[in-house]
Formats: sequence, C-alpha cells, structure tokens
Amino acid sequence: MGVAAAVSPAYWWSASNWRHRFVVPLTFALPPDACDVLDDRAPVQMYGSELLNQATLQWAPAYCLRDDRFKFRHNRQPETAALRLLGTGRPSPRSCPTVPPRARSRWVTPRWP
Repeated sequence: MGVAAAVSPAYWWSASNWRHRFVVPLTFALPPDACDVLDDRAPVQMYGSELLNQATLQWAPAYCLRDDRFKFRHNRQPETAALRLLGTGRPSPRSCPTVPPRARSRWVTPRWP
C-alpha cells in the first residue's frame, strides 16, 4: 500500500502547497569554539557555578570577537568551590557563584575586583 500522491513529495512545487505557507527566519549563533579559532589571546580564567556553563558558552563569542573586550574561559565548579574561591581570591578573583556567600547566617554581598 503506497502513500497518496497528494501527501507525498510528488507535488511539493504545487501552488496550493505554497499559498498558505509561513516563513520562520532562522539565525545561527557562532559555535562555542569560535574564540579558540578566531582569537589568539590568552583567555581570562573564570571560575564559577555549573549553572552558568550554558550561558557562558553563548556569551564567549560576544566577548572574544571584540577588541575592547577580553577572551574568557569558564571553568565549571560546584557552588561550594566557587564560593570558597570568591572568598580567598585564588586562583582568580573572577569567581562567579550563582548565590552570594553566607557569613554568620546573614547574606553578604560579594565584592568584585
């Protein structure tokens, strides 16, 4: 048993198929490795939450492809490690936890360098 010609690709060119079409514009973001290919500067190491991983993958080309910005590399870490690095300043003061550190049962606003 075959497929009816009206629903097969045999008449894709038919005017009735194209009359009621709708167009969805598509744009494609740069791939996450665009910075490695297009920018030879050393990356600034950013240490932070695993939750920020997808966001930083999308942000990276916007930073590395402009001369007035910098190239960065996000190093995923658990929240506790990111908070600990934020407090010590090692190995980089650029720690990005998603929650501010706690100090004696009250929230403290982190100071960014």
